[in-house]
Amino acid sequence: MKFKHLMYSRKLTQWLGLVMLTCLIAYGAQAKIWPDPKITNCPVGANCITPTTVTPPVATWQKSGPVQAKAQLSQYKVLQGSDGMIYLKVDLEALDNDLINNTSRKPTDFVVVLDRSGSMSEKNKIEYARKAVTALLGQLKPEDRFALVSFDTIVENPIPLTKVSSANLETLTTLVNSIAPRDSTNLEGGLTRGMDILKELGKTSGNARRMILVSDGLANVGLSDTPALSRIADGAVPGEFVISTIGVGLDFNENLLSALADHGTGSYYYLENPSGIDKVLLAEFFNASSILAKNLKLTFDLAGGFDIVDASGYPVTVDGRVKIVQPGHLYDQQKRTMYVSIKAPTNTIYAEALGQITLSYEINNTTHQLKLIDSNVMISCLPQEKRDEVLASIDKETFSKAWTQNNVGYFMKDSAKKINNGEYNQAKAGLKEFKDRLVNAYSAAPTPAMKQQIDDLDKMETQMEAGIASGATKSLSKDMQYKGIEKQRN
Repeated sequence: MKFKHLMYSRKLTQWLGLVMLTCLIAYGAQAKIWPDPKITNCPVGANCITPTTVTPPVATWQKSGPVQAKAQLSQYKVLQGSDGMIYLKVDLEALDNDLINNTSRKPTDFVVVLDRSGSMSEKNKIEYARKAVTALLGQLKPEDRFALVSFDTIVENPIPLTKVSSANLETLTTLVNSIAPRDSTNLEGGLTRGMDILKELGKTSGNARRMILVSDGLANVGLSDTPALSRIADGAVPGEFVISTIGVGLDFNENLLSALADHGTGSYYYLENPSGIDKVLLAEFFNASSILAKNLKLTFDLAGGFDIVDASGYPVTVDGRVKIVQPGHLYDQQKRTMYVSIKAPTNTIYAEALGQITLSYEINNTTHQLKLIDSNVMISCLPQEKRDEVLASIDKETFSKAWTQNNVGYFMKDSAKKINNGEYNQAKAGLKEFKDRLVNAYSAAPTPAMKQQIDDLDKMETQMEAGIASGATKSLSKDMQYKGIEKQRN
């Protein structure tokens, strides 16, 4: 009797584990991030093997200079006829900056591009912006330089790039306070002029260089579409400077400002209340001077048939057969984790090397490179009768964290888009369905992280219901989009 009870418990445990994986895969199929790999129909009572049975090879840290990184695949086997999605987890860590004697802390050239269109008069936005800029001026050291660009219908440069001292601080403050709202929003002009200031310096100034664009409205003079303006922001990478953006209030284009920051390898901030502008400007200024490794670049030279689907929401560029992701910079003693979704071919049986994945970055004008995945890492596509072997190759922890981080972030951004488009019922139905699947998964694997995610979804559901009922949908959609970006990027 004890033996029969043990066998029943083991089968029940295996079945519950499979239910969890089924729930995770099922939502991913609907969200178009993790399509159904058709390996979840193991019958109850069969000798099914759960993802925890076998773990892929453990990743090891690779180090060059004061930076280390490691990469872990969620699995190394896929099922024939499935959609073949594999996750790559990439951990990045900047070690103690003393290893390079703090030489990465450089003087900073900092450019603020400020929207002065008519809407900036609302809710004291221009006043908060002026106070934030003057507070920043008081924090600059003698070796730092500052420039101010303002834009409405026309673009002006009231403060050219200059050092700030006690001798000119009052004059500069007067110039800042003279900026008043007027006319329309030539965002293209402001963006281009701010970038030109940093480009004109060339790469020989030796200073850290950063630009931050502050806007509260929609671009309505010059270029206004997101792809075209994003291509302009791409110029920050070869120019070796950073573009960050702040969206203020409820009427700006969050998709545009977040895209400009992505293409400029900077950060995007959403501030419904303009009183927070000063904190963001100061944080951006001090971050600029604490970059340890700049121009992070993940290069994917994958075998034919393998492709990159998503990289924590960062843009993926193509250079021949090579795919490139540039996730910005690594600050002193910072730790980052990102996930890359890789689609493997599943139309035939094979065992093939995935290809090479490398990470490169620059420290003090020296390029470092780490090989995260080399050519001896094999991916196999197995026939349907090998379903249990495919399941056994999945590293449950890596798979679950990658799925949760990527798909929850994607889900939040997709929900924000639906709310912004007035598709309220679709947004609410999607959230309820996702939460039900997560609750089912938690019953099979009751971990603190899963419980926290359920609690977060409960709060999100309450927030969504209240926001839609009160008509505060602009605030709701912008908040969900912003948090979705944060979720994807850890």
